Amino acid sequence: IGAIPVLGGVYPNNDFNSDTYSMLKETRRTMSSWGVPILDWLDVLDDGRGRWKAGLFFDHAHPNSLGHRKMFEAIDLAVFDP
Repeated sequence: IGAIPVLGGVYPNNDFNSDTYSMLKETRRTMSSWGVPILDWLDVLDDGRGRWKAGLFFDHAHPNSLGHRKMFEAIDLAVFDP
């Protein structure tokens, strides 16, 4: 049918520690090797320790409206071009 998968990438969680942050980054690297488009949000959301940047989270695990806006703005719309 000509369809290809598009994967949602990993994102922060304010409960992450250095071990879970390492796993998060490893998961991101693994996903990027699969050869399918990934909506990569980590750079715009992550504070460098696996936690949400200030002002971008609703609770420990979910983005707020601004966090969702940042996620939307990070999507490379070219992945949807035929």
